[in-house]
Amino acid sequence: MDDTPQGKAPRVLIADDNAFMRSKLSEILRDAGCQVVGEAEDGVQAVALYEELAPDVVTMDLVMPEMEGLEAIGRIIDAHPDARIIVCSAMGSDELVSSALEAGALDFLIKPYQVERVVDAVKASMPGAVFLASGSSAMAVHMPPSCLKR
Repeated sequence: MDDTPQGKAPRVLIADDNAFMRSKLSEILRDAGCQVVGEAEDGVQAVALYEELAPDVVTMDLVMPEMEGLEAIGRIIDAHPDARIIVCSAMGSDELVSSALEAGALDFLIKPYQVERVVDAVKASMPGAVFLASGSSAMAVHMPPSCLKR
């Protein structure tokens, strides 16, 4: 996935309490050319690893021990307003989706993952990308950061 605006592979932090889901998501992202820089088992680890690793993108589960994903999103966004966070959750109620997006998440993926949807979400989350979707087709369009507002 070197077709990002900066021409580099996105550096991704995965936060999910389920080891199998972390492994599956890591495999999808690596196969797409991303660099998985860290994995967190809970929200506390996600916040700490974000500070340590400064990833380009975070995938965040919502239901985790120690600290829920919504709280972790809030803490990361409070400290780093430009953080790029994609929620990946089995829970996809309208209320949860709205809460995640209001907290600062850029996208919401529902488990089980569709490989193309995961890759598209990461591409679209990169600085300078705008995600355009119409029906079953979607594409990431790269625009200069000066054209975008968070």
